[in-house]
Amino acid sequence: MYLPTFDGDRAKFPMYWMRLKAYATVYQWDSALREDGTPEPAMPANSTAAIPDDDQGDPMRGAIARNNKALANLALSFKTQSLHTLIMEAGTTDWPRGLASKVVQALFEEYEPHDTAANVEAATMLRNVTMKEGQNPRTLFEQLATIQNMFPTIVTREQMITAMMAATPREYKIILTTEARSVRARHNREPTLQEYKKAMLEHYRTLGNGDDDQETSKEVTLATTDFKGECYKCGKKGHKANACPTKKNTGNKGRQQRNNNKNSKRTQNNGQQKFHGKCHNCGKEGHKEVDCWHKEENAHLRPKGFKVMNNEQANAAVDTRSKCDAELLLATLQFPDTPKLLLDPNIFIADSAATVHNTGNKIGLKGLRTATKEESVMVANGENEPAAMI
Repeated sequence: MYLPTFDGDRAKFPMYWMRLKAYATVYQWDSALREDGTPEPAMPANSTAAIPDDDQGDPMRGAIARNNKALANLALSFKTQSLHTLIMEAGTTDWPRGLASKVVQALFEEYEPHDTAANVEAATMLRNVTMKEGQNPRTLFEQLATIQNMFPTIVTREQMITAMMAATPREYKIILTTEARSVRARHNREPTLQEYKKAMLEHYRTLGNGDDDQETSKEVTLATTDFKGECYKCGKKGHKANACPTKKNTGNKGRQQRNNNKNSKRTQNNGQQKFHGKCHNCGKEGHKEVDCWHKEENAHLRPKGFKVMNNEQANAAVDTRSKCDAELLLATLQFPDTPKLLLDPNIFIADSAATVHNTGNKIGLKGLRTATKEESVMVANGENEPAAMI
């Protein structure tokens, strides 16, 4: 176990103090860390007071030993000159070498004040809490936890939830509303901050983000996240241009490397640049229809063990009946941005909260009935839209 250190950063003080108390408890001098500045009751009146040699003097000697250990460990944990000044100023007339409780009192007066200025500072920090679209909700709740730890007696539960609501991006508004209704219905009370956090993290994971912190991502991955295409910056496969290792290298060396990769690629293809489009015969990328191995006239080009698609497979692969169908085939890369896709009877609007799934078509549905006025659907802006059938 290591002694925690403190560099004077106010945001780090709550964590430092919690760890210091735990460390002191293990080594049994935590009773000397009194926040009100008063010494332990067992401490003698002053440093020159006579201490009995019998058992009656043991509590006094124990209190003095704990005070000295606390002073020594505080000095070792402080990393700035201004913090060491607190130890030098902790001396009193009765205890010239200092009282650990005086150091602790000075720490709390400086790093956890309870005056009007602290109230203003807490309110300002709550207003500045932010969360970007696509960002992991943990970043939002980490900011709130820091403020709560810095002002434990000032910031209220209601202020924390209000700040969270104000900072939450639009994509999470419906999640918070749904969670609030659920908790009120089940427990007849308002949700806690932890319940809101759990709901937001569950929604974040349903978007395929896992539980890691991805700063800003507006794309919703529907299937695979392994990119097997080719980077247009360096010409290598396996990553996109926005994740290219040479992205930050904008000098002559980076440009030369990209040119060399392109020239090498042309050489490997007999001077012709590789075709990146899609075959109109089999639907696969990387070759033209005239070169497709699935065509009988190219049977002599097929490698050993090559399996030819039947007519049904080929028709399914090259079905380009509409722009919406083409966009649907590309859905493994990025969610289409056109509302025409919703006209497809095979498309459902899935509710990540697992309460209502929607479609604009009745094809294939059974047991339908006319919806009542109360059976409406809440959309992302919080308004209720009437449902036609259920």
